[in-house]
Amino acid sequence: MGTYKPIPHPSDLALIAEGADLKEAFEAAALGMFAFITNLDKVAEKKFIKVSAGGEDKEALLVNFLNELIFLEDAKGILVKAISILDLTETSIEAEVVGENYNPKKHQLTHSIKAATYNQLKVDQQKDRVEITVVFDV
Repeated sequence: MGTYKPIPHPSDLALIAEGADLKEAFEAAALGMFAFITNLDKVAEKKFIKVSAGGEDKEALLVNFLNELIFLEDAKGILVKAISILDLTETSIEAEVVGENYNPKKHQLTHSIKAATYNQLKVDQQKDRVEITVVFDV
């Protein structure tokens, strides 16, 4: 299981996500992004939704995947609690996300994320671990 932690940024939100492989690191980056949006402990596992994205390389793939998830939250009101990547290649990703619709009586939105960006983006793939740095426009 991957991990994530917020890191300081002067004007936006940023995090470092780590995993044993690219799949774990992508999952951790996505969960970290939703942790910026709301308290994940308050999100129930009620809806299962497939999400896919493509990109010319792993950096573009990550940004496009995260932006698909932002669209899911922004346009459809879905808050994500868990993410399982089903298929990951150098240029495509398919995942299943689990969560529920935003409910103002239950969920407090702490940040509104506009987009994942290429600003300071880093996907550092080593032999036994992957570290991702990503900045989100708010």
